[in-house]
Order: sequence, then structure tokens, then C-alpha cells
Amino acid sequence: MIRFCEANGIEMVNFRYAAEDGKLKTLNFVISSKEHLDTILSDGERVDGSNLFSFIEAGSSDLYVIPPGIARRS
Repeated sequence: MIRFCEANGIEMVNFRYAAEDGKLKTLNFVISSKEHLDTILSDGERVDGSNLFSFIEAGSSDLYVIPPGIARRS
């Protein structure tokens, strides 16, 4: 996917997921560098979970969103 983004000048990736209300939600991430894209794809990106899921309280809401099917490298 990194090679595809580089070869095609992709500047943003979107993660889509079904929210608890059944609606399709999208998280957009601007690609600032190849290393940043690699980190997003392998380790995820930190987001405010209280905006994503009602059962997550604002005080403990930081979570990482990782795309499915992407294996984390050791």
C-alpha cells in the first residue's frame, strides 16, 4: 500500500468502520511522509475514542485505530 500511495501521489488515507449506531464512519489521515504512512498502517493512529463510541468516557478516551488485515511488524 505504501508503494501504491507513493506511485500514485496519494496524500490522504481514509479508515472506514461501522459505528455502534450502524452508520459508516470515516477517519481521514493526511500522509505527511512515507514513515508516517508506515506508522499509521502498522501501529495505528491515536484518536479521541469518546467521539467514536458512546461507551468510552472522555477522561480515558485516547485509543489507536488500526486498519484490519494489517499485521503489526515486530
